[in-house]
Amino acid sequence: MSLSVCYAASIGGTATLTGTTPNLIMKGQLDDLFPKNGDIINFATWFGFSFPCMFIMLALTWVWLQILYLGFNMKENFGCGAAHSQKDASAYRVIKEEVKNLGRMTFAEIAVLILFILLVILWFTRDPGFIPGWATALFNKGGKE
Repeated sequence: MSLSVCYAASIGGTATLTGTTPNLIMKGQLDDLFPKNGDIINFATWFGFSFPCMFIMLALTWVWLQILYLGFNMKENFGCGAAHSQKDASAYRVIKEEVKNLGRMTFAEIAVLILFILLVILWFTRDPGFIPGWATALFNKGGKE
């Protein structure tokens, strides 16, 4: 389980510009070497470029870990067509009861969810490249870079 968390963090970090240090170093080098690049690499363009690669790497890593640790018998691993044991039924009941015990989301949890969604929206709309973003409208009123 620990290995899969490490792989997921490394692979998921490649999808965002701020996800791993090499991504930011590459952007800094691009800006230093090509100062008139028009800020071609931003959060939205990086995500659009790297998300398909990240998704493919994540799927391949998942299959690799499945085969490596659970074997190649996918039917047995996922319980397709197999009778459920007493352990499976009791584990399902415990999980269902724990989810029920969580109750409704609190105000703080809803506030964090809303702020996170707002943060992601602001990241993607800051300067998407194909239209002026909110950063251009707020901080570049004179039209000069």
